[in-house]
Amino acid sequence: MNRQERSDIYADVTATIMEALESGTAPWHKPWRAGQLPLSISTGKPYRGINPVLLNMAGGIAGYASPWWGTFGKIAEKSGMVKIMNLGRERWMSPDGQPRGVRKGEKSTMVTFWKKIMVDDRDNPGRKRPVFMLRVYRVFNAEQADWPDGAPAYETRDRNEGERIHEAEQMVKGYLARGGPGLSEGGDRAYYHPASDTIRVPRFADHDGPDEFYSTVFHECGHSTGHASRLNRPGIAELDHFGSGKYAKEELAAEFTAAMLCGITGITTAVDNSAAYLRGWLSRLAADPKLAVQAAGLAQRAADLIQGISYADRDAGTEE
Repeated sequence: MNRQERSDIYADVTATIMEALESGTAPWHKPWRAGQLPLSISTGKPYRGINPVLLNMAGGIAGYASPWWGTFGKIAEKSGMVKIMNLGRERWMSPDGQPRGVRKGEKSTMVTFWKKIMVDDRDNPGRKRPVFMLRVYRVFNAEQADWPDGAPAYETRDRNEGERIHEAEQMVKGYLARGGPGLSEGGDRAYYHPASDTIRVPRFADHDGPDEFYSTVFHECGHSTGHASRLNRPGIAELDHFGSGKYAKEELAAEFTAAMLCGITGITTAVDNSAAYLRGWLSRLAADPKLAVQAAGLAQRAADLIQGISYADRDAGTEE
């Protein structure tokens, strides 16, 4: 893939997000309470990087409740279809004539992943170096398919509104205990202060509900991962001024981090507030097509750190 093709992918991802936001109908935080991010039917693992944003927007607009997504072929296989090769071309057939697999006319959703390839190292003749190439493929939600033997199951859970959320509380406490920042409640502003490495948020009781409280805490925790002692992100470690390019990417990264962690802990945040927040960055997204993908990549590393995930063997997407 050449530089122009990579630029086109960035532009397509950004255009997808902007179109959904401009429509005014796109919730971008997860629309269900399954307590998980969008999941790959192929691997069983959550999608990563920019993909939860793309899939949550598509799922929110269409009203899908299922967190499961997969390629046409993988859904065909999982729904009980049989692959037949005819003159070198792949076809999927139902063995019993029952409707199976993705229904005709259903629209796919774009997702991305980083593919590692080895190339010649110009600075070290005879050696190879890894290069990561941005790739695209298309997936469908489980609700866009027929499943004669039953669609993939997913768990939902209820909780008492107004109470602190155990999963979110434990995630925050774990992060703080592993050398995270200081955290205190009080006042009427939420912020992260890099110089003192502290987070300050209004009291739990002063928020509209637990969802809003933890979404705020996760946002500020996202900022705190950029501290020089952690991920050393330029948007925090070298913050220059409000509204700068570094600031824009940092703010989007923190909001993406909050969305990922909300998805993992089963939190449904205020959709209108989240969509309005991102709509405020439309001009930045239009000016820099790479901004959303890069910010989501930073957010994935931040979310991993907050969860205590220290290994780096997952790529930015989930390849089928």
